[in-house]
Amino acid sequence: MTVIVRYVFRERLMHALSGLSYVYLLLTGLAFWTPALYWIAVVLGGGYLTRLLHPWVGLVFSAAVLWMYLTWRRDMRITPRLEVMQPPPKGTATFLLSKTVTSNGSRLSSGRTGVAASNSGKN
Repeated sequence: MTVIVRYVFRERLMHALSGLSYVYLLLTGLAFWTPALYWIAVVLGGGYLTRLLHPWVGLVFSAAVLWMYLTWRRDMRITPRLEVMQPPPKGTATFLLSKTVTSNGSRLSSGRTGVAASNSGKN
């Protein structure tokens, strides 16, 4: 039986950084795309500031996505399936809220089989 840590602080930080920068780029991009949505730029600091920050936040987003790829590329390999996916068993909510999971697979392998294995007592 192996204890698998789901996500450490560094991974949560890079995911939050990429998500927040994506939302900022989406909103400012919409504001620049049509005058009808320019009010979004006003809410985010005004036209001048959003036009100044948009390319820099784009670089932050690109760096965050590259950081995620470099961190997770080993874990994203395709591995052979050991068992067929099953419906989530009772106790799935408890599993989803926990910080660790016991499983024989990697932490990014077909997630629901990890739930089924950890809750069924097969390990």
